[in-house]
Amino acid sequence: MSSTAAPPLFSVVIPTYNRAAKVVRAVESVLAQTCSDYDVWVIDDGSTDTTPHSLAPYLDRIHYIQQANGGVAQARNRGMQASRGSYIALLDSDDRWHPQKLAATARAIAAQPRAGLFYSQWEVVDQTGARLWVDRSRDASSSPKGGDASSSPKGGDASSSPPAYLTLLKGDFLATSSAVIQRACLEAVGGFDAHMSPCEDWDLWLRISRQYPIQYIPEILVAFEHTRRDKLTSNIQPWLAAHDRVIAKAFAAHPTLSAQVRRAVLANLEYIKGRVCLQAASEGQALLYFRQAVVIQPTLLKAQGYVLVLSSPRIRRLLPLALRRRMRLPAELGEVA
Repeated sequence: MSSTAAPPLFSVVIPTYNRAAKVVRAVESVLAQTCSDYDVWVIDDGSTDTTPHSLAPYLDRIHYIQQANGGVAQARNRGMQASRGSYIALLDSDDRWHPQKLAATARAIAAQPRAGLFYSQWEVVDQTGARLWVDRSRDASSSPKGGDASSSPKGGDASSSPPAYLTLLKGDFLATSSAVIQRACLEAVGGFDAHMSPCEDWDLWLRISRQYPIQYIPEILVAFEHTRRDKLTSNIQPWLAAHDRVIAKAFAAHPTLSAQVRRAVLANLEYIKGRVCLQAASEGQALLYFRQAVVIQPTLLKAQGYVLVLSSPRIRRLLPLALRRRMRLPAELGEVA
């Protein structure tokens, strides 16, 4: 870990707080990578459990930084600032990577060196690691004209905005633990904004995708652990408020967005809130948001579908179980919550 050594291709940043067993599992998933051109930075955000003791056997293979509790955005920023890798690979401490994660990303970097952000497909697993479903992230790869992640960013109106940016405005489809960001890009747009928590990752993707190309990797490289409903229920209001803040910030930074684009974004915002409420098993509140989405944009078919299903128990019963789970209907997720 000499400071005079050449910087690695990847610096893996893992923030953690009171997840002693899970952070060890995350670290081991990095140490099992088939690509060895990386270093690991675990930022302990004020844990009061056995995290220091649990990580002690790994201290010869990782950088471990302890700090007072300041939140995940601050912890990620601390790791990014302390590390030296050309690319920052993010991993949450309750997730894990497949062994080919960094190797697949290195190939994507070689093929698309101009991209500022790389992301992949990911699977949702239960606490035993068994797959529940695969979330197939949208392919929003973009190559805006002029510049790359090492050049100065350029703004512009909606007509000049990359498609990936406009797609991301309508909802976050990137798993944080799948994201790998070129350092030069981060230095240009800034790190995570703690005021956007708990949607600080979406805010960062928007800032990156507006100014730089992003690249999709069509492989399942991350295992994302399903969040317990009771945890989501206790945090639902901060999540909903954070979505509003992210969109308000994006609109303020991009005043030339057309009324049509803004209406589509706001309709999708209500749809996203409905999905958040569903994950928290708050079906009544979810239905209100889905209905509001349809009011804003009557052609939003996905919101119409939820209104129909949540308003009609008979239609809901007729849906195949796989589809009900795919829609994240709480009754069908109870056994894995």
